Amino acid sequence: MASLFLLKLYFPYHKKFRMLKFTPITQIKEVKKIICEDEKLGDPTGYGLFCPSDKGFWLEDERTLFSYELWKEEVVEFKTKLTKKIKMIYCGDEYIISIDEKLTISQQFNLICEQIGIDNQINYLILYNNEHLDNNKSFFNQDIENIEDKYIIIKKEEKKPQILNLNPKKKPKKKDKEILPPVFGNTILSALYRGNRPLKVPHIISQTINFIEEQSLDDEGIYRQSGSKQKIEELKKLFNESDDVNMKSLSNSPYDAPDLLKLYLRELKEPLLTFEFYEKFSALHNKINLN
Repeated sequence: MASLFLLKLYFPYHKKFRMLKFTPITQIKEVKKIICEDEKLGDPTGYGLFCPSDKGFWLEDERTLFSYELWKEEVVEFKTKLTKKIKMIYCGDEYIISIDEKLTISQQFNLICEQIGIDNQINYLILYNNEHLDNNKSFFNQDIENIEDKYIIIKKEEKKPQILNLNPKKKPKKKDKEILPPVFGNTILSALYRGNRPLKVPHIISQTINFIEEQSLDDEGIYRQSGSKQKIEELKKLFNESDDVNMKSLSNSPYDAPDLLKLYLRELKEPLLTFEFYEKFSALHNKINLN
């Protein structure tokens, strides 16, 4: 029986990831078919597997997973191939946006905003001739002739006038803060996909390693001695709540960053070497000890 390996998939439109098992000899077109059936996406023809490493490339349907050695890749993106372009106006500037002619506006709205550079994608409207487009239809089902030659407007929805609070006992409701999944006690993949754009290295790891290389290497026993318990708890809380944390401005001790890194790795849901390969690493360790 052919061995199985985990294919790590990221779905950019829905900002989620999954891990599915395939045999290395499975063709790419068969992988697409299985994913579309499992995710109820319909016809797999318009979808593709994309490797974002280096300059990035699409996997060819007739080749197998083995031919790409995909188990070496961190993540493979599963998304539609963008074959059409439209012209959009945002804040007076013109943009050429790549879209998928089959997907509805809602299904690819995040991707449109990413191409323009809009981070907070809430309360934006897409208009043509001051009329709202139907978000439940694709751009090419909007009854607009030659839409590729037209200018589509994207703008933020105007806020309604704020009602003056005449009752001083009742405070106006604060806008809900975006809740991110925690970094500690979670998976490596969840740390890579917390924000709008996937990271190559989790922020917690890059921040601690950079701090160690710049400020801790001249000190003895940095991975043996402990940092300040109070400071470690403070840093853990900050990294769980935000990806905009700067270790250099928060700690002067050479031992805090190594201790925080050890804590992060220790609390991972899945070990760094993964449960899947635990027995192989254990056998290799025993073999080295015997020799």
